[in-house]
Amino acid sequence: MKKILLTAFAAATVFGASAATELTKVWQAPVENAWEEGSAVYNAPVALDSNGNLIATGAFSEDFTLAGTTLSAIGTSAYLAKYDATGAAKWAVALSGAVTIADITTDSDNNIYIAGRYADEVELGTTTGTATTITGQLLYGAPASKMNASFIAKYTADGELVNVREFIANDLADLASSETYFPEDGDVIFHITHLQAEGDKLYASAIYTGETTIDGVSFKGSYNDPWFGVWYTQLKSVGIFSLDNLLANCKAVATLSLSEPLATEENQYQADAAAFTVAGGSTYAAFSCNGPMSLATAEAAKTLEIEAGAYNYVLAEIKDGAIAQTATFACPDAGFDASYVPFALSLTDGNLTVLGYESFANNYGEENEYLGNEFFAYSGAANALADATKTAFEAKDGAVTYYALTQAATAADGSLIFGSLGYYNTKGDDYAKGDFAGSAKTYTFADGAFKAFETVADAIGVADNGSFAAFAQTGATGAAYSLYKDANSGVEGVIAADENAPVEYFNLQGMRVENPAAGIFIRRQGAATSKVVIK
Repeated sequence: MKKILLTAFAAATVFGASAATELTKVWQAPVENAWEEGSAVYNAPVALDSNGNLIATGAFSEDFTLAGTTLSAIGTSAYLAKYDATGAAKWAVALSGAVTIADITTDSDNNIYIAGRYADEVELGTTTGTATTITGQLLYGAPASKMNASFIAKYTADGELVNVREFIANDLADLASSETYFPEDGDVIFHITHLQAEGDKLYASAIYTGETTIDGVSFKGSYNDPWFGVWYTQLKSVGIFSLDNLLANCKAVATLSLSEPLATEENQYQADAAAFTVAGGSTYAAFSCNGPMSLATAEAAKTLEIEAGAYNYVLAEIKDGAIAQTATFACPDAGFDASYVPFALSLTDGNLTVLGYESFANNYGEENEYLGNEFFAYSGAANALADATKTAFEAKDGAVTYYALTQAATAADGSLIFGSLGYYNTKGDDYAKGDFAGSAKTYTFADGAFKAFETVADAIGVADNGSFAAFAQTGATGAAYSLYKDANSGVEGVIAADENAPVEYFNLQGMRVENPAAGIFIRRQGAATSKVVIK
């Protein structure tokens, strides 16, 4: 009997991830009194570490208590917290000031990395009790009111702040001597959008204008000078960069920008968005842009001959500093003030999926003007980006369309799960077209099709580590966090053949346990697996 039990356990370990995802709730924990009722904030990226701990972020505008710690708000602040695999809140720290968390990830040692945007001064808390203050962008000697700057902070698994790096854009040096160059608040930015820890490096993507220099690496935006020194318009660039695991030694992986500034009243163009994933020694990137662009890496540069005024998606593989392949796809011609945003990339079994959204106005200026939207996915073999095929889906519920993705994750079966926010598509008595509708919905992309995700229907944060999925939802006075288990997954990972490998312990739910106390556990060492009782 024992042999049969252990064989079944090992089979689940090896083959569980290939079965369809069937999620069952393990626990749910609400945060209360973080904001006044009726003032919900729809920003709460989450992450899962290798032990099934849920790493939560959220917003708060009222002083409140989490994990036994009182967190103090300055305006709309943010917090970082850890819940263990049973749903117990282990610790929480505040990021007090005008700050928004953009993304969160963990590394193989369960260190935590968060990226955010901020203005003025923000105090980053730590479980050691000694906070660190960072200062945002100054505009003509005074703090900017908008969140133009970004930061990345590293925390240990115990909530100790290890390091923080600031990314603050400065005015373009090329224009500094001009008497007509007066950038306004929000013109000069460095906005980090996504994070990924891979090996001993942390990767990030950003949208930027002006000029930001990190460790001697310059991220330089461009500009338009249509009237020869009378007025300048900042133009965006996008890029992907890496840091070491101490947030130092910045390296540019790829940038997409104008090859030279513009001087035109028509067909103003720029790069708009960037998303990426790193796997197998390659960085796969997706950009959106309008007009001809220069794609540059550490070892190469390539001019993309895109017609001025034409929106396109650019897919690229960067390997060993070189441009291994690129593919360009025209965005749909969909009316006025369109927005084309590649948001997340997923690589599974050699197949790449690029997930994003497109919003646009149909019949602009007419009585029946309509704010539309489509989710899209380009998918295909990662080694043949040009052959990717597009799937589109309009997420609509009466007077509300859903787009503006909040977070995306790849489930154990390879499907993508993502949250989205709702906006009004037509004018109403109590709202204007394009206003936020105060609603969120969850969707999946699997087997070449989009559909609603019913398990957690209104997620604003989602993460997955193979065996477990984490979600964040918005509540009456705070966010709510939940952990779900994939019923088809056992202990994550494939059993090693080396019986001299380090000993690992797992609980009966398949979660790795670092220091097992009293109870029943599965002991694994290389290919040997056994059930043990620790008293």
